[in-house]
Amino acid sequence: MGKLQEFCIRLDNSRTVYTSGEVVSGVVVVTISEPMKMRGIRVTFQGKAGVNWKETANQDDDDSKKTVVVHFNAEEIYINHRKLLWGEDSDKDFSAHLPAGHYEFPFSVPLPKNLPCSFEGDHGCVNYKVKATIDKPWKRDHNVKIFFTVLGMYDLNDDPHASEPIVHTAEQTVCCGCCRAGYFSLNYHIDRRGFVPGEEIPLTVEVKNKSNSRLLSEVKFKMVTTYFAHDDSKKQEEELDRFDMDPVTAHSSGMLKTTVDIPPTPPSHLMGCNIIDVDYIIRLKIVPDGCNCDSIEFHDEILIGTIPLRHVVARMLGGEGLFNLTGDREQNDIPSPGATPFPCNGTSGPGATPIQDPGSLTVPAATSSLASIAMPPPVYAKCVHIKGSKLDDDDVATSGDAFTPQYTFYNWKQLMARMKEQAHRPPRDQMMERDETDGNVNTQVVIENGATPEPEQPKDPGTSESDVNVTLNARQGTNMTVRFDTSVNELHADDDGRV
Repeated sequence: MGKLQEFCIRLDNSRTVYTSGEVVSGVVVVTISEPMKMRGIRVTFQGKAGVNWKETANQDDDDSKKTVVVHFNAEEIYINHRKLLWGEDSDKDFSAHLPAGHYEFPFSVPLPKNLPCSFEGDHGCVNYKVKATIDKPWKRDHNVKIFFTVLGMYDLNDDPHASEPIVHTAEQTVCCGCCRAGYFSLNYHIDRRGFVPGEEIPLTVEVKNKSNSRLLSEVKFKMVTTYFAHDDSKKQEEELDRFDMDPVTAHSSGMLKTTVDIPPTPPSHLMGCNIIDVDYIIRLKIVPDGCNCDSIEFHDEILIGTIPLRHVVARMLGGEGLFNLTGDREQNDIPSPGATPFPCNGTSGPGATPIQDPGSLTVPAATSSLASIAMPPPVYAKCVHIKGSKLDDDDVATSGDAFTPQYTFYNWKQLMARMKEQAHRPPRDQMMERDETDGNVNTQVVIENGATPEPEQPKDPGTSESDVNVTLNARQGTNMTVRFDTSVNELHADDDGRV
């Protein structure tokens, strides 16, 4: 290795997920065994989008035709900031010797507002990186880089289309040769258009089959990426999910219900980027067995956001009638959805934990405004269904593991299961205080191991512990204050991105 024993970049708290407006900070680590001559040490912060693809075209040339290759490319620059850490940052004939030893040079830079979300695709990308350089005069420089994810915030509550239901009604005549063989009709429904990764898209299809054929149905969920270069564009489709629903036999009716899982994936549209667009399409196709020409097919856009709809959060945390949640804070104390994003302290996938208080899982009473609902914290999970682009093809070594963007992921099922378990199974050794007026038993304090309760201390901003009032169903008639930990460091993802 020579004089240079170690040269890498370490981001503070091992973070690799940030949001627009946050500060990216860390250190450049340099260890040399002997004094090294150099002009200086610097870091460069880069954020850009790029697209690149090629197509073949026929071209006339002197009364003959030939096939040529046409290249399409475009680029947008969002960040390009350079900072000197040691020495000189110029082209002057300057050099100095850095003595042997171990060095950690700190750096920090604020990210601009409204940055587009990180993205990696076959023909384009939006990426952000920190690059460190040891500038050696008249010799080849030493370089190292590290990528990080920038999360684009897409609040579904700000998009009126996100709450709109998807509804279709159709009828189709079935023909067998020149003869009519009956007809079939359907009513198709999805309760809303906006979802977040981790949610399930519920499909309901009511089918009336008055034909002589069995009806087959297929559901397909796909991501459509469009790359733009000047006046040209290129579309690429990728299946995220595909499956068949139960068949409907001839001269019968049926109610088909299913769900489509949403994996960790970039938000719709990549807002702020003008050369890459991302859309999500759900397709339902119903066709008579053996007669593909008489099918009914629907294509509908699904909006994928990073902050869920408030009324969905209220319904989810309300437990569908199993228990009701009421907030125990004043409305002014409840963090708004603006309190998200939730930076994480993990870099190796969905087990990352929020390091800043994401707000309580407080759902106001029915008379309160939905606007006061504090959003539950997501985890961050690596996107496993998209491939890395080859636009950043320099020969600079990368600090850490191979980079894959991470996106928000809400594990409703596990969150609800934990809430139900803790709400219906009080901790042992509870201290009960009886109200002599009405005879109701109220749990005022939860004591673990028989310890004497101490005055409540202000919560550390890094904790994700929350207090909510949980009212059990009417048959139990018991009120209690339940403290549960909403941290997500126990959540893990398997290879297909499911948590």
